[in-house]
Amino acid sequence: MLYDIIAIGGSSGAIEALQQVMAELPANLPAAVFVVVHTAPDRPSRLPEVLARYASIEASNALHGEKIRTGHVYLAPSDNHLSLERDYLRVVRGPRENGQRPAINALFRSAARGFGPRVIGVLLSGQLDCGTAGLLAIHARGGLTLVQDPSEASFPEMPSNALRHVQIDHVLSAKEMGAFLTRLAGTHVPDARLNEAAQGVQALKPRSKVQEQAGESIQEESPGHGIPGFGRNPRLSPVTCPECHGTMVESEDQELLRFRCHVGHAFSIDGLAAEQEHAVEAALWAGLRALEESEIVNKRMSDRSDRSLAERFREKARAMRHHADTIRRILLSGRVLPSPVEEASESAAK
Repeated sequence: MLYDIIAIGGSSGAIEALQQVMAELPANLPAAVFVVVHTAPDRPSRLPEVLARYASIEASNALHGEKIRTGHVYLAPSDNHLSLERDYLRVVRGPRENGQRPAINALFRSAARGFGPRVIGVLLSGQLDCGTAGLLAIHARGGLTLVQDPSEASFPEMPSNALRHVQIDHVLSAKEMGAFLTRLAGTHVPDARLNEAAQGVQALKPRSKVQEQAGESIQEESPGHGIPGFGRNPRLSPVTCPECHGTMVESEDQELLRFRCHVGHAFSIDGLAAEQEHAVEAALWAGLRALEESEIVNKRMSDRSDRSLAERFREKARAMRHHADTIRRILLSGRVLPSPVEEASESAAK
């Protein structure tokens, strides 16, 4: 068995690192390379043209159903997940993971599931912890795991989180990675790795009927869905999905907490916190708009009412303005909602 599947993921700051990696790969590399970089969903990816300036190996946006061949780099198109089957590619718009499509974890998991110890997983610069769960899957199936040295990464969070939760085999600079991958591609997987892979697959199997049933709703083999069992001891979560507001299942593996809804939206704890922050901000802006509109309506009602009712509407308009000003200050300052103690202190200071 040979190392012939290289899966690379990155986000913020990853393009520069990817250019250095690609510059070291020869045109006849005895492995297929698959790349997911988080990109804007509303514009086509220009990554193949960008990499062509630096790489001698052929690169193109992946096509659904395309056959896998060595000596080629397949790039995830904008707003589509890239995943691997046994001999072809899947490129479809599945549920977002950590708010991203394409998602690094979707590529890594499918590579681990389909090719096991033949896989080399590489995680480059980026924010939050995208890719960590995918590297866990690659390691569990006996694959090799690499991360960019956080000290040189433009955004060190992704490689740092992977180092915290996954047994990483090599920590390299972007330039070192290209040469390392070139040396390793097409070489034999050590017997020790094959044994680890067999043990890892056995460990991934659900150990009880309860675990098996908990994993069934999230095992569909489409991009964005995970390996059987969804980590250790999956359980219903009290938190709802910020994307579709559906019920979520949560699990913890190697202290990595993950969430997934029945539709397939998936989050790490950091990704979930980020999505909820966006949702709270959106709700506050909506509340601000509603309060300001209510103020306008009550002012107009006061102008059209008799004296016995006019003051009541003016008082209500003033209350709406007070609440709107409070929310606007929170939004513009970036503060969390003040506690009752803080509100009392602020009132006393005034």
